Amino acid sequence: MNFLYKSAVAAAVFAAVLAGCKKNETVQGKLQSPSPELESVGIDNAVVVWKAVEGAQSYELFINSMTTVTAEGTRYELMDLQDGTYYTVRMRAIPSKGDVRQASGYGSTLRFTTGKKEMLSTPEMTVESLAADRARVSWMAVKNAGGYVLSIDGQEQAVSQTTFTMEDLEPSTSYLVMVKAVPSQDETSLYFDSAWAEKEITTRGPERLSAPELSVSALTATGFTVNWPLVENAYSYSVSLNGGESFEVQTKYCTFGDLTEGNSYTVKIVAKPSEELSALYQPSKEASVTVVPRGPSGGDTGGNEDYIIDQE
Repeated sequence: MNFLYKSAVAAAVFAAVLAGCKKNETVQGKLQSPSPELESVGIDNAVVVWKAVEGAQSYELFINSMTTVTAEGTRYELMDLQDGTYYTVRMRAIPSKGDVRQASGYGSTLRFTTGKKEMLSTPEMTVESLAADRARVSWMAVKNAGGYVLSIDGQEQAVSQTTFTMEDLEPSTSYLVMVKAVPSQDETSLYFDSAWAEKEITTRGPERLSAPELSVSALTATGFTVNWPLVENAYSYSVSLNGGESFEVQTKYCTFGDLTEGNSYTVKIVAKPSEELSALYQPSKEASVTVVPRGPSGGDTGGNEDYIIDQE
């Protein structure tokens, strides 16, 4: 009886040892499970790293329980991720060929959220008409903008500055001006284009030339000279005397002679643009001056019909 009891105990101990050995063989038959860590995360990418597992030839990464990728080494960059999105990564080690051990189980789960792609701020824009054919558009610099797109009546162009002069416009015409900020090529994954800022501008009508500022010199009993500074954008000057037929000069003075001493003479002068600039500029208002010829000799010198004696 005692012998049988001892034999039964010995058999039980042997079975327990054998079971323990088989259990250890199962654990020792698998590679160690890797633990993924997050090295960096961006708007559309993330870098996962882990410590090397002895005997591993490669690693399988299981992303969001849907996608499996294989990596060698101890670093893998996940690309083309969605911004502002939650992700999970689990992984296991795959043994080298000839290694009798099995692939590891999945280790700890890595969790992260990608950064949120931001929209650039809308530019604060102002538009100013400079002339009948020119206008200036300007805006405040936008943070993180790599450049801007300017649209004039639907015609777009890329610009890098924050001021732009619109030229060769039509007088008295409305234009729709729009501008938006865009990211640099290196940062398109970080930022969206801004919304369009828009304003409508109407160019000025033809501008009136400045009236000549008249002065009188060389006053004698029979004549005088009317002078004026050149008027900007004026091509010629229309001159009339006492309401008579007008004529044009391209000088900055006009001399009258063979006049009657003591009579009153009124000279009217209008600055005029060239034909090429007539869409942009109107003739000036009349400038006039009234002169009474006088001199030490006095006397009547005859009629006043031939009063232009010098002109350049």
